[in-house]
Amino acid sequence: MTIILGLEGTAWNLSAALVSEEKVIYEAESTYKPEYGGIHPREAAQHHASELKNVVSRALRGAEEDGFSLDNIDTIAFSLHTKTIQF
Repeated sequence: MTIILGLEGTAWNLSAALVSEEKVIYEAESTYKPEYGGIHPREAAQHHASELKNVVSRALRGAEEDGFSLDNIDTIAFSLHTKTIQF
């Protein structure tokens, strides 16, 4: 069984999950909610940067409760928005 640590960051949501081919083992998320108006890109980026460690830690702790550990992770997958990265 392959175990994947997935990381995802959209304009408003940040999440981390451990998944296998068969199921979502554990998922944690943190949603950026502006006080007013729509998405503020700089504030959303700051939110994601400040919450990333917490979200990943919660996902790993939750997976540990189901008997999984860092040693079980085979690969890491992440979302990528190619318009923001220059190669």
